[in-house]
Amino acid sequence: MGKVKLCEGLKNKYIIPCFQREYSWGEEEIEELIKNILNTKNDENYCLGIITVKVNKNNKMLIDGQQRLTTLYMIAIYCGYIEKVEEINLESEYDLILNEQSNNLKKIFSMTSNDNEFDKLPPNLKIAWKIIKNKISDADKEKIKEKIKNNLYYYEINLDDKVNINHYFEVMNSRGIQLSRSDIIKSFLMNRLDDDIDKSRLNYLWYNLEKMNNTLDDIKSFKEVNKKNNVKYLTINNIISQKNNFNTSYQIEQNNKDYDNSILNFEYFLLYSIRIYKNKDKKNYDSSGEFNLEDLIKEYKDEFIHKNSEEIIEYLNFLISIKKIYDKYIVKYDKIKDTWQLDINNEKIKLIQSCLRVSFINRRLMHWIYITLKYVYNNKDINEYVNFMEKYIKEKYIKNFINDNKDNNYRTGFDTPVIVLNYLDYLMKINYKKVIESIPESKDIEFEKFTFKFRNSIEHFMPRTDENGEPNEDWVDNFGNLALLAYGTNTKMQNANPLEKATHFKYNLSGYSIKLQIMTKIALDGGWNKDKSTKLTRKCINLLDEDLKLK
Repeated sequence: MGKVKLCEGLKNKYIIPCFQREYSWGEEEIEELIKNILNTKNDENYCLGIITVKVNKNNKMLIDGQQRLTTLYMIAIYCGYIEKVEEINLESEYDLILNEQSNNLKKIFSMTSNDNEFDKLPPNLKIAWKIIKNKISDADKEKIKEKIKNNLYYYEINLDDKVNINHYFEVMNSRGIQLSRSDIIKSFLMNRLDDDIDKSRLNYLWYNLEKMNNTLDDIKSFKEVNKKNNVKYLTINNIISQKNNFNTSYQIEQNNKDYDNSILNFEYFLLYSIRIYKNKDKKNYDSSGEFNLEDLIKEYKDEFIHKNSEEIIEYLNFLISIKKIYDKYIVKYDKIKDTWQLDINNEKIKLIQSCLRVSFINRRLMHWIYITLKYVYNNKDINEYVNFMEKYIKEKYIKNFINDNKDNNYRTGFDTPVIVLNYLDYLMKINYKKVIESIPESKDIEFEKFTFKFRNSIEHFMPRTDENGEPNEDWVDNFGNLALLAYGTNTKMQNANPLEKATHFKYNLSGYSIKLQIMTKIALDGGWNKDKSTKLTRKCINLLDEDLKLK
């Protein structure tokens, strides 16, 4: 904790983070602060209290103390201590996101020479400014200027990197409710709409978009959105209030389903959507790297900071279209029924998407969803989608796997991409007759019953270590010795020998991957060894390679 003279503190760059509420001091707090400053004798120092910050590069995030510091800035402006607009160093992160020129303290400074600026202030600051003018006489202005220069100080606490600033703020200020990134984007877009009815439409639309498990059946375009819930200007307090108390009489009657969760939450959906919007006219389906939520606000700000109301509405219509595509053409997992669900009746699409879904768990890496949404948005013929996605998987994953592992005879071990093992199961299911011809042990496997599950742990059928904990031969890393299991099953079985595993798996054989079912059949039919693993490796790679060569 360090002691900071106010005259020096006003030179510091402080940023008020988005999760804080708006300025809310009233007459009692402002009057008490002014009285305490004026009552300070010339030979005394007066402590203004404690502010809490977290240093972020060249700025200080103001975690606690924004009400006091904002008021001190207004007092300093009114009394003439601040002589240039450049001397105002307190910024709101929220204002920076909305518009680089929207700093309200700078508006107050401009207002001293231009009364028209007064109408541009939010109501809370208008009230505070009037109170300050009423409580500080012209004679007191010079006294306060001297106090700021010589007598006033505060203590600054700097939080270290281990402290979660959102949690800290909630503990320090029970009124604090963190704003989500989607809340900020909502306000950002709303305040670029000209018509109050359109602002109301956006508010209502956003409320329904946030419920990702539900569909937008009753909303076909932005102008059709229910407009009864009137909102003229969405402030931070409006957002917080509405998050906790939305008028449910205006809810759309939704088609609620038993899906465990939408694959994407709303913020990820917004990120995927803005990426598609920015690239919608490009034939390239590259999804521009990872989907990192830290980029979400910046991407919306960069795209729409200079857009007008009509362009915002154009995007909102686009967003409605993408959500409808997401609802209809993206597979969902019904946890209660333990089945995959798709709104259209197409088993091939369901199969390939469930293959992709269980292969990529991290939402930052679900490029297939981006590609699917963009494909459907740009194409009329959904019947070509499966071929399109097969080609995407082969070009992006299978080709590299085949080419990169020829020299080591596909001894890939834990480096084997999950998508390669899942896509192999996909090929085996749709080409089961060819599999039976190549691998006679598979003839009794019920291929039609196979479904993709969340199996993401690489299983070595012959374990990597023997019963004494000594490493087995390096052939155990052969592709043929590998399969996918759920993490819990793999943990229980990882040190068992192949026959023990096969005996365990046979009692629920159809519940495992097709490749593991085949390995189990082979092991039960005559054991498992290097030769059998090598032969299965060759047959699996041939199946992948033949598919790769298909047009």
